[in-house]
Amino acid sequence: MPIRIFWGLLCLGTALHAFADTPLPWGLRVFSEESERLPPPLALSPDVLVQLDTASERIATIEGLRGPYSADLTDPLLETAHIAAEYGEVDRAMELYRWGLYTLRVNQGLNSSEQLPVIERMLALLRSKGDSEAFQDRIDYLYRLMGRGAKPWTEDRLLASQRWLHTRTELLITAVPESSQGELLFLLEHAEHLREEVCNDAIWASQFCAPLTLRLLALLYVLDYRVEPLVVDSYGSVQRAGYAESMGYNNDLNLSPLEQRLLSLEQGVRSRGRRILDKALEISPADVALTRALADWSWFYGRTGEALALYRGLLDQAGESQSESSLLDFQTPMPIPMSLFEPRDTALMSRETERYHATAVVNKRGGLKDIELLPLEPERTSLKGRGVRHLKSVRFSPVLDKDGNAQEASISLHISVIK
Repeated sequence: MPIRIFWGLLCLGTALHAFADTPLPWGLRVFSEESERLPPPLALSPDVLVQLDTASERIATIEGLRGPYSADLTDPLLETAHIAAEYGEVDRAMELYRWGLYTLRVNQGLNSSEQLPVIERMLALLRSKGDSEAFQDRIDYLYRLMGRGAKPWTEDRLLASQRWLHTRTELLITAVPESSQGELLFLLEHAEHLREEVCNDAIWASQFCAPLTLRLLALLYVLDYRVEPLVVDSYGSVQRAGYAESMGYNNDLNLSPLEQRLLSLEQGVRSRGRRILDKALEISPADVALTRALADWSWFYGRTGEALALYRGLLDQAGESQSESSLLDFQTPMPIPMSLFEPRDTALMSRETERYHATAVVNKRGGLKDIELLPLEPERTSLKGRGVRHLKSVRFSPVLDKDGNAQEASISLHISVIK
């Protein structure tokens, strides 16, 4: 199946008000210049080297006396791993954490909760290394420990499900599209099954139906961007093909069952997203994030009147509450979808990128015009045209005046365009 667009991240702000701390998912090959990183490693002094060597000797002594799986090894292994990580000895720290994790499993049980903080430390190190494959293996293992969304539910188990869906979607959007179709279908089906069960549960629906609905909605945006063909016209503008055109474009007898399934799901994505949002709002009618998500969904799919009515309701709510929430901010152009992902770094992105400073105008319908890209590395400009084309395919939520009418607005941002 032809896959015409890559899901990425962008961090934006107006010319006067920057939002550099809130990178968001977009349907283009653009990534935020901002990132959350581990603290820089401390200087590795001779004293620290001696400390690490002494700790290694202690570990070797215990291993010799009691064997490699002794419970007495766990604490010195994890303590030494922590020191190694602090001083930038990532490979050494990972080896020690793996060994410590194994002793925990042998002595505390395969599903012991004592493993959780160790896995969290390993995840942070794997992210810093940019090892997406190992990172995914560990986040999957963590999810298995927390029940994989199965009953009996607890708050911690459902929070783990919410986090796992968030993280796996983040990994999905940085993968090569053609190699991740099976992963997309798996995540969609898992998220839908879990959301439906939770939203129909009298005990857990009020707390978890909304966040799990937003997790599934994020995947539906990915589905739409990944599967629906895009057409670049003679002026270089990217146009989203209609459904009939999509079917015609992909009317290929060589489509695999997986590709046919994804295309079938994509055809119903508009109504499916609307249906799950309506269901969640029945349960949590005052949830601002759900209302904003419904407004953005309507705006994204061309139901302009309905979207503006919802935006104006939120604008009135912002005026009454004096809230500073970005969900109620209509003075700053925001990409759609927004508020479905937490800020994240791009450490797991291993593919080549080029960095640019971009300026543009967001028109009243949420599209970009007057796009200018200034390379931040003048010798690297081969992806400039691609960056402009993908920016033209993005839609923003509207900037509203005090009467709720859409206005044009300027943006200024730093971006990275992925090859």
